[in-house]
Amino acid sequence: WDNLIHGRDCKGLLERKRKYECEKYLKFIGDLHEDDFFSEGGYIDDYNCFDYKFFNITPKEAELMDPHQRVVLEEAWKAIIDAGYTEESIYGTNTGVYIGYTNDFRFNYWKMVNDIEPLSYSMAVAPNLSSIIPSRLSYVFNLKGPSMLIDTACSSSLVAIHTACEELKNNICDMAITGGARINLMPVSNKNRNIGIESPDFSLYAFDENANGTVWGEGVVIFVLRRLKDAQKNNEHIYGIIKGSATNQDGMSAGITAPNPQAQIDVLRKAWENAKIRPEDMAYIECHGTGTNMGDPIEVDSIDKAFQKYTNKKQFCGIGSVKSMIGHLDAVSGAAGLLKILLSMQYGQLPGNINLRIPNNAITFEDSPVYYLKENQKWEKEGRKRIAGVSAFGFSGTNCHMVIEAKDNDFHSNINYREQEYLFVLSAKTKNALWNLLYEYNNFLQFTYDQGIFGGVLFFGLCAVAFLKTICGVYQKRKYYNFILYNSVVFLLMSLVTSLNLPFLYIMSFSYYTGYAILFNQKK
Repeated sequence: WDNLIHGRDCKGLLERKRKYECEKYLKFIGDLHEDDFFSEGGYIDDYNCFDYKFFNITPKEAELMDPHQRVVLEEAWKAIIDAGYTEESIYGTNTGVYIGYTNDFRFNYWKMVNDIEPLSYSMAVAPNLSSIIPSRLSYVFNLKGPSMLIDTACSSSLVAIHTACEELKNNICDMAITGGARINLMPVSNKNRNIGIESPDFSLYAFDENANGTVWGEGVVIFVLRRLKDAQKNNEHIYGIIKGSATNQDGMSAGITAPNPQAQIDVLRKAWENAKIRPEDMAYIECHGTGTNMGDPIEVDSIDKAFQKYTNKKQFCGIGSVKSMIGHLDAVSGAAGLLKILLSMQYGQLPGNINLRIPNNAITFEDSPVYYLKENQKWEKEGRKRIAGVSAFGFSGTNCHMVIEAKDNDFHSNINYREQEYLFVLSAKTKNALWNLLYEYNNFLQFTYDQGIFGGVLFFGLCAVAFLKTICGVYQKRKYYNFILYNSVVFLLMSLVTSLNLPFLYIMSFSYYTGYAILFNQKK
């Protein structure tokens, strides 16, 4: 969110160490050419780091495992915990897994393992089959619902989320873990081996007159979905409501990878009708917006014609594309767009979009129902529903559009808060993880306080998990603590981070008396 609201261009050069490792491998297999280069893009830091012990995976299996499996495990864990669950609470449940993924047709991890360590070829089968990406998640958490990989190219993750919604509506599963992952294992480029849509200067200008192609990026986005009535019944935190969605296919177009304008119009209208909304109530559409001279005007024209069936209003709906900031995440594009919308609803602002200088002359915004959202715009509830859409159009011809509505009634309304002392528990399996957790809480709370969220006063109902360690060092049990944080906790955490220097194996407890002191008690 910090990157979005400050309009940061997150694309850049490949990290030097990663570039060196790529070159080393390419030289080893004899596939590094004089005209090869490493393109700029939106790269993930430390994608190759993995806490295998946390997931009870052996070091050898982790080494042979496709990084996509690793990052999906890590981000799924974070999403599960953020949703208020633990592995015990979802263990053996009817939870489905739906992951969008597109295989790298030139390099894949299995090939790299076989090139470097051919004796491990057979051991590397399961850790590298693309179908195992969702299955690994089902296996680790013993999830009994459907588990499937969906590959429709650029629309994969949004189609995966759409599929998860349909399965939930039809009672095929009771909860769904869904999203997508994309890592460019070997980001080497060559002008003679591009697919034809890459920007020659690595600049992505969605809807701009100077748009000359896309820039690739990496990412992983995971959501936890529940039926609305079930989430409300359990008083669970809701980031947003998926009101409806639709998918279709281009069929015959100018070429098998060329967009079909009528198909885009149809999928928009179908999604709006499935969502049972008034299209003129839509405040924003996160577009596919790849920054190509052909694709962008077709998409805006399709939106225009889709709206014409319902309204003659002009410039009431903002559009943009997060790709200008983070690059084209391929299979994860739709999930990234959905995440942007949910964050916008949470923070009450629509972030502006970057890299528009001169609008594409094939797009007449002044006569259109849409306008390009260039500056940050408040998006607070003012007696009307906050509704937005997100589109993803696949290179394969499979299109998807989704409608999201903000959950604007206060989910804390049934909780009776009292200003008193509450237990605030921080715990982790390792010392480094504990310190990282301290820093993360400190940064999160400081950012939230600085942004003036909830009127400058932090008022959350959160849950922390404490691992209980036995004498032999085995984590057997967990305790769950609910606590409420006020803005004073920011300063408490600052003090903890800077002054706490107790041995890790001590049991630590502290009390905080507002405005006075922090007291520590130690027991071996």
